[in-house]
Amino acid sequence: MQDVRIRICASVLLCSAAFINIYGASAALVWWLLFTPRFVIIHRVRIVISMLIVIGIISLILQLNDGSGFSYFMRMLAIVLIGLWLAAAYQPGEFLRFFVWMGGNHIGFELGVMAEMAMQSFSTLLSDLDHIRMSLHMKGIPVTIKDIIPTANLLIHQELARAKDNAELLAIRGYHHGGRLTPVFIYDRMDIVALLGALLVAVIAIFPFVNFLYSGIEVFRGLL
Repeated sequence: MQDVRIRICASVLLCSAAFINIYGASAALVWWLLFTPRFVIIHRVRIVISMLIVIGIISLILQLNDGSGFSYFMRMLAIVLIGLWLAAAYQPGEFLRFFVWMGGNHIGFELGVMAEMAMQSFSTLLSDLDHIRMSLHMKGIPVTIKDIIPTANLLIHQELARAKDNAELLAIRGYHHGGRLTPVFIYDRMDIVALLGALLVAVIAIFPFVNFLYSGIEVFRGLL
């Protein structure tokens, strides 16, 4: 999917549908299988497995308590996979073009710059984490919980220092507010098909939700 506007819109529709009910989550998973590269986009398997383990534990607890664990697992699985796809498909400069298109050359440009700096910081953070893991592996030092806290503290301080340096660099170069950019987007027929598929997923999720609300209203009227 080449057009970032369609990609973000589809992601919002799919995550919202998955959050509403299990029907939307199941339909979102089918959309993910049809319109994304699927497991090819998962580069950090350990992080994904850790997330799924946490989700699985919470789902098991919910299943034992009130029987909603399976529904929770399906919804969270769909949201995580859609989020991984959106992050993997990101190209530098896309969020700046998107926010300028949506909010203009003032507020939109500001939001776009913040989004691009956030993505740059996230990418740098992952790179630093890989370097630390490689260094520990070369030294033969096992990674334990005791080591995670000081490592995370170091990474956070580094990112805060980089953010301060970037802010000072923008100020030195005379950046004050907004900017000028003419965003250009490229899309093809499959982008439109994928967006229509995301709309269909939202419709599938909304109809049972509307029926649920209608039933609740009827019960409430009966009590009155």
